[in-house]
Amino acid sequence: MFATSDEIKQMVNDTDFSKFDDGRVQGYIERADIYITARTRCDYSKATDKALKNKLKIATGKTVRYLFMLDTSKILQKKMEGISSESTPDYSYSMSSTSLAISGGSTGDAELDLLLSTLTVGKSPIYFDVSGPTRAAKRRWRNGIR
Repeated sequence: MFATSDEIKQMVNDTDFSKFDDGRVQGYIERADIYITARTRCDYSKATDKALKNKLKIATGKTVRYLFMLDTSKILQKKMEGISSESTPDYSYSMSSTSLAISGGSTGDAELDLLLSTLTVGKSPIYFDVSGPTRAAKRRWRNGIR
């Protein structure tokens, strides 16, 4: 938890979100922490570096905004479940099945994706594969030359 609920309400800057009580905002903050930990493959809960904490505060605010947007788009999608397309003489609208879907690993917010990529810890090899002895013919030394 790197940001308070008041800071998050300011970062999200949405009238519907600002009406939430602190408990609900805290739930979004916890979800954002879980999302950041999963995306970065690192638990930053014991971080002490001031610059790192500031990055995490910004990432938490942007992730909360992203999660709130996803939740509201799911509500919108549920409301529009029966509507696949509509048209009138003035306009026509059709909804694709992937229009509100999440793209893999990308939030759509370039700044948030960049922040999360800088916080990501690289994969380290756990197992090393050691091959057996080579089957190539042994070369003999002749007069110091191979």
